[in-house]
Amino acid sequence: TPTSSRRPRETIDAPSAGRARAPAAPTPVPTPAPAAPDKLVATTNTGESWEIVDAETYIGRSKQCAIVLKSQRVSRKHASITHDPDGFHINDLGAANGIWAGTERIERELIEDGSEYIIGDVLMTFTYG
Repeated sequence: TPTSSRRPRETIDAPSAGRARAPAAPTPVPTPAPAAPDKLVATTNTGESWEIVDAETYIGRSKQCAIVLKSQRVSRKHASITHDPDGFHINDLGAANGIWAGTERIERELIEDGSEYIIGDVLMTFTYG
């Protein structure tokens, strides 16, 4: 008798209608972004301190500013702190002596906890409280 060189067919089970399906992986719940802080504390190198909670706070030599810095190197209206949805930002208002973060002059920056800026010649530290 001749021998067949064919291999036997593999049988593949078709999914049956009654077979239970594996449960789908649960949809991950997005983690909400941390809320922006609602209070910032500004402290100078001379120990003066201010709590900032408003949408916009001005820093300068003028008595019209919420934060008055008594230095001739600080402009009348030198900087502003704005409270935006993502946190507090420091903004240079075109002051001659600017705002410095280390050796970098900045125009606008998101304030991180513990950030230090030189405004005119006054060192200010900002912390969230």
